Amino acid sequence: MKAYEFGYTYEKKRVRLNAEFFWNNYRGLISGVTQTAPGALPRIDIMQNDIDGDLYGFELSGQWQATKRLRVDGWYVWEQWVQQGTRTYANHALYNTDRAFPPQQKVSLGARYKLAKDLFLNGRMWWVDELTGWGNVRTPPWTRFDFSVAKKLGENCEVATGVLNAFDSRHPEMSTCGQQPVEVGERTWYVRFQANF
Repeated sequence: MKAYEFGYTYEKKRVRLNAEFFWNNYRGLISGVTQTAPGALPRIDIMQNDIDGDLYGFELSGQWQATKRLRVDGWYVWEQWVQQGTRTYANHALYNTDRAFPPQQKVSLGARYKLAKDLFLNGRMWWVDELTGWGNVRTPPWTRFDFSVAKKLGENCEVATGVLNAFDSRHPEMSTCGQQPVEVGERTWYVRFQANF
């Protein structure tokens, strides 16, 4: 893979804005080529590096320190997969590979509010566009809301507790392999300790 990225950042006082354009050139992605097995055995899939293609798009992001206590951020991504061809006659589309198509659009909006010294309330919304995967199976767009309370335990450590997917008990997301979407977007409660070195 060859990756190219160009961007521009604007920063002034409490505002930071970014615009990035990217192009990823893929060669030899793994795909399954169906072949006839000898004797009475069923047909088999042989994994080969058969698919070439390009993924290009852009990302817009920003951050705003609205007040001394409140910080707001967000980003938007648009991307498109273009297949350049296959190396064998048996493959005609990327849905024969072991990966799903990327969603064309993704959006995220978040906020972090300082409740007290070293104590923060966090919230984030995610929206992901329709997905296409193996065998042209599709899953609808979905939205997720996450919330947490975090306590800093020093400059490099933080402990947090929260919930993922707070308003939706579950939603279908695309598996990276297999012919059907899987229900992986379940509501999840968690406790996390994070240390950065």
